[in-house]
Amino acid sequence: MINKRTLTFLSVVLALVSVLGGVGVQPTHAQASKGIIAIIVPPLDNPFFKAEADAAQAEATKLGYEPLVLIHNNDVNLQDQMFDAAIAKGAKAIVCDNADNQATIADVQKAAKAGIPTFLFDREINQTGVAIAQIVSNNYQGATLGAQQFAKLMNETGNFVELTGPKFDNNAQIRSQGYHDVLDQYTDMKMVAQQDANWDQTTAFNDMETILQAHPDIKGVITGNDTMALGASAALQAAGKTDVIVVGFDGIPQVIDAVKAGTIQATTMQPATTLARMAVDQADAYLTGGNKTTLPEKQSVDCILITPDNAGRAFNFELIPEGAPTPTPEPTLEATTAATPEATTQATPEATTQTTAPSEVVVTIQNFAFDPQSLTIPVGTTVRFVNKDSAEHTVTADDGSFDSGTLSSGQEFTFKFDKAGTYPYYCKFHGGKGGQGMSGTITVK
Repeated sequence: MINKRTLTFLSVVLALVSVLGGVGVQPTHAQASKGIIAIIVPPLDNPFFKAEADAAQAEATKLGYEPLVLIHNNDVNLQDQMFDAAIAKGAKAIVCDNADNQATIADVQKAAKAGIPTFLFDREINQTGVAIAQIVSNNYQGATLGAQQFAKLMNETGNFVELTGPKFDNNAQIRSQGYHDVLDQYTDMKMVAQQDANWDQTTAFNDMETILQAHPDIKGVITGNDTMALGASAALQAAGKTDVIVVGFDGIPQVIDAVKAGTIQATTMQPATTLARMAVDQADAYLTGGNKTTLPEKQSVDCILITPDNAGRAFNFELIPEGAPTPTPEPTLEATTAATPEATTQATPEATTQTTAPSEVVVTIQNFAFDPQSLTIPVGTTVRFVNKDSAEHTVTADDGSFDSGTLSSGQEFTFKFDKAGTYPYYCKFHGGKGGQGMSGTITVK
């Protein structure tokens, strides 16, 4: 049993690899000969970030690397730990959709000092000459497309609301600027409210409810991303305001469906999967080309306006040519793990799998990971979960059969497994059901 006395720093990192999403994703293939590419991304509950993580993982695997997917939850401190983990694992390169345009600079510099190049995608940082590449959507071009369509739908007149992303995010600023460079030309259109909804659906719903109380006569809402568009649309539907125009930005599947259904009128689709693949491809070219690149650091890819006319051809953040068959989706991180549980327990057995017969065993919670991540025990065994992290965690069964509540640093939770079966579980703060995020599995035989 791996415990506090025997757990080395290396095994901590190996355990980190075994966790899906909270801070890492277990590779579901044999270790590749070309080494590790660390893929550091925002939370996977946003379909946009989920799609880019899936695409990057699939591309790294295809090119012969072992993908180590780490989730920073838009937390700069957690992202800093992710870079440390990648460095400790000896990653060949890091591809990253970063948590902050300023704080990330130090992380990229730290990786460079360790000899690890970083390839940023989706979000830029406020400095050049640090990362090898910064590959982003042409957010300004996309915003002007969306704004032009919004003005057209509004008949160039009426009151509207803008929901923005956080001010620390360059993309939020660029999109808002693009919107206003178009919309401010229409003197009969008036923005009556502008609110930072933090890219979040629930926040957008609540903000929209509040705004409607002050401005019940709004004619349209334009948002900096699609999850906020979904929140705004839901609030409008709840208020019975089904004729209010909503335009988003990202092209996530739920909003594509809403465009088809007519509850959201348009969105600007970012090439999320293309950006992620480009970052991995350029990392591979750099590593195999003598640590050199001929490409510019700053690169952008144009966005695509999605309306009811072409929504049927939007698939996985790409527009399928007319008449072409719908491609097969990338294997998702959850589906890959769920489909091949044997691979999950074989990749790093000494760190992730434990078969034991004692009446009580210990699972350590450390570095945002459960160790061991996969545990096999006899019926009647008690498992004691000990939180060694400074952060709060939970131990929550997917089926609700057990839940520790919030565990602060040093606190413990015990549960006796009296029935045979497989019990997947996760941390509510850093994971999710189905192997998403910080998670583990206990098999009782």
